[in-house]
Amino acid sequence: MALDVEGLSDPFQFPSDEALRDLDQREQVQSLLDWFFHNFEDPGQSTPYDGAEGGYQYIWGGPHDAREQLEGRFGGSIDEAIIDEAVNQIERRGVDWVPSNIRIVNVPEEDENEVALDRNALTLNGEVLTLDGEVLTIGEEGPNSPEEAAANVAASLQIFEAAVDALGSSPGIGHNKPPEAISDPALTPEDVAQTKAAIEALKEEISASTPSPSGLQGLRGQIASVAKKVRDWLVRNVNVAITGGVGGIAAAAGHDAYSWAVNKLFPQQHQFLEAAIRLAHDIGHWIALLPPLF
Repeated sequence: MALDVEGLSDPFQFPSDEALRDLDQREQVQSLLDWFFHNFEDPGQSTPYDGAEGGYQYIWGGPHDAREQLEGRFGGSIDEAIIDEAVNQIERRGVDWVPSNIRIVNVPEEDENEVALDRNALTLNGEVLTLDGEVLTIGEEGPNSPEEAAANVAASLQIFEAAVDALGSSPGIGHNKPPEAISDPALTPEDVAQTKAAIEALKEEISASTPSPSGLQGLRGQIASVAKKVRDWLVRNVNVAITGGVGGIAAAAGHDAYSWAVNKLFPQQHQFLEAAIRLAHDIGHWIALLPPLF
């Protein structure tokens, strides 16, 4: 799922244009205010803010001008003086406006290519992933030979190694300054060192004339273990980001804020997790195609 913005709409039981013209001036102004604040809100309510990038990040459109929006909806159907008064009252509160939170909705994607995280589940490319102890599983047809499987592992390992390096130098949260509660790293320096050792051991298995299924299983377990640790870190800290309003996303909690925060606030951790899952998955296929050692 992804977030998108619905179009403008009238509030529930909003009067028709004909009925609106029959109201007195005070009621007409109030109706325009009701309509505007149904469709728009101050960016401080739920728009991500990044001081390093110049301020509010208008990911859902805007900033919008109140007069332009009211004239677009009511121009020609109501007296211009009523619009003027509504604009004056709106601009006493602010001059920049964004789509209201009720217009931010979930929409399905035909080709979903991101890690999506909620409170209880993790998906990659639309498929449910499970962490069974230290074993990750994903439903997908695998390679047909040990050589093909080894090549897949080598390719995934290259991506994973880059993700480890990025995560090792990553701050707690994107470009935003994190609050104290989420300034802890997803992996400790010891975790990173052990993971890099596992990477070197896996390179040796790839180059070996007779790879060890048991050795590969142990390395797969190590990678799955750090993947689970980063997954748990994401769940914990996405909760902190939402409840603490980091990046202005608190109000979006009902609109797939988990996936948004994972992909936007924690890109290095997200990329690490995706790469670790893929690598563990490919190692599993390789193990299944190797003959057992007696």
